[in-house]
Amino acid sequence: MSNCFICGNRVLGLQGQDVFLDTFYLHDEIMDQHVTDQQAFGDCHAICLADSARGDFWGKRIRENMMLVRHFSLLAETSSITLVRNQAMKESVIIDRSGLVIYVSDRSLKKSRSVVEGWLLPIQHEFNVDLSDQPQLARIISISLATTGQFPLHELIKRLDLDRYLLHPIAVKDGKLYQIPTRSDRKLRQASIIRQSLFVSTQLEYSIYLPQHVWELVSSGL
Repeated sequence: MSNCFICGNRVLGLQGQDVFLDTFYLHDEIMDQHVTDQQAFGDCHAICLADSARGDFWGKRIRENMMLVRHFSLLAETSSITLVRNQAMKESVIIDRSGLVIYVSDRSLKKSRSVVEGWLLPIQHEFNVDLSDQPQLARIISISLATTGQFPLHELIKRLDLDRYLLHPIAVKDGKLYQIPTRSDRKLRQASIIRQSLFVSTQLEYSIYLPQHVWELVSSGL
């Protein structure tokens, strides 16, 4: 877990809300060297990138990499997004002009549900967050995981004052951190979680939001 290179605040690494800009996308050109010199790479909030002067640059570099280096097939292109296909992984990749990249698996797309003006696609992955600077919050989360097996994602975001960096708040509304039991002895599992309270390691469940027109493009590409 790191901080946004634009605003300096914590990045949770949520798909559709945050993005990691890797230096392997860069070329051996003057503009790319400026980006490296200014350390304008790494983790950032998608909303920060969209409001910055770097979004278009990163969007271009990512498109070039996926199409010219990885040779993903082009499915569709509009004034705002490029949609490519990674058939080997059974996923489509949405590259926004602002630099945001969203990976949409076929499995997730098939489980999507309609909401106002768009669709929510479920996503699950491992989630690790260092809360050594927020010991009280870390304790609350750890106890909740140990006793109920889960903790609301939107509550974590609110307590970390990261609400303002959400591109699509609806996507995390029903999200949760949850603990998968690994021991048959419940008391031992609870004690283990609470002892490791400053570093929370769980599974994370939330959604990716796609506007209606983007969802239609992705769906038609299957």
